[in-house]
Amino acid sequence: MIEIEPVPGWKGRAQHGQRMTLISYEIMAGAPDVHEHRHPEEEAWIVVEGQLAVWIDGEERLLGPGDSAVIGENVPHRVRALQPTRALVVDSPVRRHLPGTDH
Repeated sequence: MIEIEPVPGWKGRAQHGQRMTLISYEIMAGAPDVHEHRHPEEEAWIVVEGQLAVWIDGEERLLGPGDSAVIGENVPHRVRALQPTRALVVDSPVRRHLPGTDH
């Protein structure tokens, strides 16, 4: 497992497979947004507990437990936790440069 923290309050544990990267996040109340960014990997967000606002190419979606969003490669997106939240993120192919770490 690789420990990451892309912004303060976003504690993540990442693991690489052959064709994907899986990240489990625990997000504290009041944590800052993950700023708008893009990357060459396709990405899926799945909320386990709590609530997220996800902007995909400028369009906002609210995600609660069991909800998911898929973000295409190189599509601008940002994420805000609206309350303490646990979420899973899957990037494919493997995301070699992880935010909040030297990995």
